[in-house]
Amino acid sequence: MTHAPAAIVERHAYVADAATGAVLRFPLQADALAPRPDAILRGLSDPRGVAIGPNGNVYVVERGTQRVVVYPRVPNSASRPIAVLPIPHAAGVGAIAVDASGYAYAGWTQVCTTEGFSCGFATVYSPLPHVRPIATLSFGGGGGGPSTAEPRALPVNVERFLAAAAGGATPVVYDDAPRVGAAYFTFCGAVNTTGVAWGPQRTLYEADAGGIQPKTASQVVVVPDYRRGKTSNCPNFYTITSSTLPLRAPRGIATFDGLLYVTSAYEPRTGGAAVFSFNPSIAGRQVPREVVTGDASMLRNPQGIAIGP
Repeated sequence: MTHAPAAIVERHAYVADAATGAVLRFPLQADALAPRPDAILRGLSDPRGVAIGPNGNVYVVERGTQRVVVYPRVPNSASRPIAVLPIPHAAGVGAIAVDASGYAYAGWTQVCTTEGFSCGFATVYSPLPHVRPIATLSFGGGGGGPSTAEPRALPVNVERFLAAAAGGATPVVYDDAPRVGAAYFTFCGAVNTTGVAWGPQRTLYEADAGGIQPKTASQVVVVPDYRRGKTSNCPNFYTITSSTLPLRAPRGIATFDGLLYVTSAYEPRTGGAAVFSFNPSIAGRQVPREVVTGDASMLRNPQGIAIGP
């Protein structure tokens, strides 16, 4: 008895580009991104975060209109939204995640103290098709709590650990999403965390935009093995940087099939922004596996990135 070969599931990288007001879809084949998008979701107002739901639906945060726009599985350039989710406050809008059960998390910021300090929050939405706001999560901030006044990324892993990227240096991991129980600890290593992604075996990847004071370059921080119940707030970590074209102010980070994909800001040498691909098992300076950039890529100000069908 013979069996038909298993169908190959085509994969794509979805990149929210704020400058072009679009989400650019790049085919991903044999661990390589195509040099140009094969579909473009246009007409978006300052798109920032992007996430893929368990059924392949594409969730995009529009910062300009203060909402989450949901597209069908494998959308093409003519696709229209199948749902629109309002975000209650405009400030700090940009982070979006969808867990394995279909619950969506959209981050925002609100003044929370009489002194005018801000705190970070996320609205939780029920799964499609009957999507509606069902809860609000609080991530601290204010004058003395964790520096999460602007949630920049909210990835959730299969064990329901939610990592809230801080508005300052490091992310904080919370248990039991979407209810969110204890905050275990903040990770060190990054100077200016702008994006976070979960990998296999509880690996956490941080996109670090670096800083001026202290002066540090952009990099990726890898926390190899987050373990529930650790008491240290500074576990083992290592960093990754590019030894060729510089990684500049990374914003979005995603992982798929053992590789990291990181968005990078405008590079004068190429005349455009970029998406870098790294081998996360190689610490320190490395030659990127791939850099997608230039006019054909249409990348101008890439923000979030997600891998899906």
